[in-house]
Amino acid sequence: MTETVVLCVDDDATLLQALRSLLVPQLGPGHWVEIAESAEEALEICRELRDQQRHLAVVISDYIMPGMRGDELLVRLHGMAPATIKMMLTGQSDLSGVKRALAEADLYRCLEKPFVSEELVRSTRAAVRTYWERLAWLSRRSATGDPRDGLCTAPELAQLLDERLSQPAARPLCVTLIDLGEEEGSDERPLLALVQQLQRHQRATDVVGRWGGEAFLVINCNTELADAFAHAEALRQRMALQGLEGAAQLSLGVASSRPGEPALALIERAAQALQAARTEGCVQVGVAD
Repeated sequence: MTETVVLCVDDDATLLQALRSLLVPQLGPGHWVEIAESAEEALEICRELRDQQRHLAVVISDYIMPGMRGDELLVRLHGMAPATIKMMLTGQSDLSGVKRALAEADLYRCLEKPFVSEELVRSTRAAVRTYWERLAWLSRRSATGDPRDGLCTAPELAQLLDERLSQPAARPLCVTLIDLGEEEGSDERPLLALVQQLQRHQRATDVVGRWGGEAFLVINCNTELADAFAHAEALRQRMALQGLEGAAQLSLGVASSRPGEPALALIERAAQALQAARTEGCVQVGVAD
C-alpha cells in the first residue's frame, strides 16, 4: 500500500500530539502523521519527503507561529509541492493571511480553533481523497490536452463535469468561466499572461481548460460559491497588476451547481453571469443567481 503522509504544524507541542492521536486511528493503515513545531521544520520535512519520494498529501498548519506565519509557510510549500492539499487552523479574526493562502497557496479549508474533532477528521479525509484525485488527473493529463499549454480540452472538461454532477450526494461544485474578449490576431500577451496565471495558481481542487476561442473554464470541485468567487476575484486582481491593455477586457462568471442540473446548463448560467459583468463596463466577477 502506498504511504500517505499528513503533516501537522503548530508551535504548541501539546496540540500537535493531540492532532496525531486523533488522526492516526481515524485515517487508518497506510497513513502517517508527521508533526513540526515550526514552519522551518515543516519545510525541512517536506524536502525530506520529496527526496524519499513519499506522498505528502495534506498539510495542516497553524496561522500564528513564531518566525514564519502559516500563510507564508503554505505559500512556500505550494511552490515545492503544488499537489499537496493545504489546510489552516486559526483562532485569529484577521483574515488577511487566509485570503493570501487562498490566492497563492490554493488553500483547501480553514478551520477555527478550538477545532471540532469530527470536523477536522472529516476535512482531513476529504483532503486526502482530493490529493489522490489530483494525482490521477495529472497522470491523465500527461498523455492528453492542449499541447500548447497543457490545459484540458473542452470535451474533457464537459465529460469530467458530467461525471462530477452525476455522483450521488455530490460535494459542492462551482464553475468559473473566463473570457478575455479579444479579437483574433490581437496582442497575445494578455492571453499568455492569463494562461500563466491559471497554471501557476491552479488549486488542487480545480480543473482548468480551454472552453473555446479566448475563453477558459475552471471546474471548482469541493468548493462553495463564496470560495469560488474569492478565487476568481484573486485572478482578476492579479491580471489587473499585469499592466497589459488587453487585460482590461477580462470578464469572469461564477455559478454554483444545482441538484439535477446538466453540465451545459450550469456553464450557461456562468456565461450569463460573465455577460452581466461585461455589460457593467468594467472588469469584475459576475455571480449567477
